[in-house]
Amino acid sequence: VVVKVADQLIREEYHQAALVRKRQRSIQDKWESLLAKLEQGRKLLAGYRDLVAVLSDVDNCVAEMNLLESGLRSEDFGKHLTGVEDLIQKHSIVESDIIGHGERVKLCKLKCRNLPILSRLIGA
Repeated sequence: VVVKVADQLIREEYHQAALVRKRQRSIQDKWESLLAKLEQGRKLLAGYRDLVAVLSDVDNCVAEMNLLESGLRSEDFGKHLTGVEDLIQKHSIVESDIIGHGERVKLCKLKCRNLPILSRLIGA
């Protein structure tokens, strides 16, 4: 709107056309600066969003590993052969869960390394 009004004033040879042109350029420069700052803010917010997502994944991994750990702290060694066989099967399942968690931890680590927001936060 401002640009159209300024152009119209210049076309109609307004007596202060030079001043209008100068102000028009000033306004356009400020607008472009504002848009650039807005884009910077969006990128920064996107980085924080990604960081929060990774931290949420890490928190979920820690919570699940704590649940696994509490299950492993059982002092039930099985008193009979069937009890021992059940414990062996249970430990096999837990072992596969731990391997799965290891993969999730590696994925979280990779995501952390790829977060540009971390380099800005730690000043690297």
